[in-house]
Amino acid sequence: MDCLKIGPDGRFFKEPEEDVTDFYSFNEPVYAPADGQITEVVDSFPSDHMGDRDTEHPGGNHVILDIGNDKYFYVAHLRKGKIPVEVGQTVNKGTILGYIGMSGNTYFPHLHIHVQNKPTAEQDGRITFPFRFKNIHRKRLIFWQEVSSADLIRNDRFQE
Repeated sequence: MDCLKIGPDGRFFKEPEEDVTDFYSFNEPVYAPADGQITEVVDSFPSDHMGDRDTEHPGGNHVILDIGNDKYFYVAHLRKGKIPVEVGQTVNKGTILGYIGMSGNTYFPHLHIHVQNKPTAEQDGRITFPFRFKNIHRKRLIFWQEVSSADLIRNDRFQE
C-alpha cells in the first residue's frame, strides 16, 4: 500500500513539483503501528533526489518490525540518515521508525507499507497479507466515516 499526504489544496504536492520538498509527504514521521522488535534496517541508499529511481533496490531505505504471529510490518522509501531505530531494538506502538523520503524505485516521496511473512526484505518466498486498521477515519467515494476493523482500497482517503 502506498500512502501520500494530501495538502490543504487537495493535492499531493505544492507548485512547482520540481523538488522532493514540494511534496506534502516528504519528511513526515513514520510511527510503529504496534509493539515489536526491529528485524531489519537499511539506511544506506541515496535518497531525496527527483529522477533517481533505484530499480535494483525497490524499497530503498526501509525498516521491518516483527509484530508477532509470524507477521512483519515493512515500511519503505525512507530518508537516508533519518532512521532512528536499529536491528534488535524493541519499540512501542507510536515509536518513530523513520521519515518519509524518496529512496528506492519511486517517482516521488511517499510511504510504502505492507505486512509480510519474513523478517527481511528478501523477496524469495515472501508472502504479503491483507491487513485492517483497528479504527480509521476513511473517505470512500464522497463520504467520510469512522470505521472499525477497516481496510483501504485504491483512492481511499484516511486521516487520524
